[in-house]
Amino acid sequence: MRLLLAAAAIYSSLQGQDQTIRVHEWGVVLVDEVIPMATGAPPGSMLEDPGPVLVDAPVIWFHGPDFTGTFSVELQDGYFSVLLPNPFEAADVLLDYREGSSTLARWNGLKCMSADAEDEYLDIPVGDGTEVPGWDTNVWRRVPSLRVIHPGTGYRDSFIYYECSASGVVEDPYQLPEGERIEVREYLGELMPVFIRDCSSAASDRTPLSEEEVLEVLARWGSGGFLEQEIRALWSTWEPHLETRCLEYGQAVAIYPLSPEQVERISSITLQPDQPFDVEYSRLFLAIASI
Repeated sequence: MRLLLAAAAIYSSLQGQDQTIRVHEWGVVLVDEVIPMATGAPPGSMLEDPGPVLVDAPVIWFHGPDFTGTFSVELQDGYFSVLLPNPFEAADVLLDYREGSSTLARWNGLKCMSADAEDEYLDIPVGDGTEVPGWDTNVWRRVPSLRVIHPGTGYRDSFIYYECSASGVVEDPYQLPEGERIEVREYLGELMPVFIRDCSSAASDRTPLSEEEVLEVLARWGSGGFLEQEIRALWSTWEPHLETRCLEYGQAVAIYPLSPEQVERISSITLQPDQPFDVEYSRLFLAIASI
């Protein structure tokens, strides 16, 4: 219930402050190599040989007033394995290997608008030709957000999506950080999430969590900056991965939030609207590691 009330308050603020664009992004880093990762790349996407660590399914939604502008994702030290819209489909989506090791993906001419705006592209169903095999993109589309349109590629959907390498973000994937985490393992044929408040103490409380309580923890890790539907989409996207590892392979895994500094070492995102709007960013990246 607390999650629902908080989400309602966030959505109300998104609707009421028309001068601020809010960019919401979550992603997951598989920090170990116990299970080979399958990146769900659609045909024609940019693919590379997978590195030792990948950030999978970073999904970005836009909220607020209708706008046009340029959106960029810059990697500090790595490469993209998937980008939607596809950077090779038009000249105004740029993929730039900058001086040093930085890599930039930039979408020029982006249009983000509400479903009731007047635009020729809104008459075309979302998701046409943008399926990402292996991920439940329909869950992502249920988030109440602005429609994302890129006329140069014909892309029209509810989000921007990318995957990228993230080597070096976690120095030792088997050395879990202090602080909070959720441990997940099999119990009587079901997933059993357990919340650990203080990982540095052997006497720390270990509290079993219901799914709603897991969502509450994830929402708090996101500093309350995400809609309920976005948090549910995160858990829905990654629950099958946990079921495979814990129920089929008998593993136990830890889930914990990466720090803002770790997130910035993976990527930085920038929205430059053509209109005089403020931009606020909410970013939540989780690490999943074997224990």
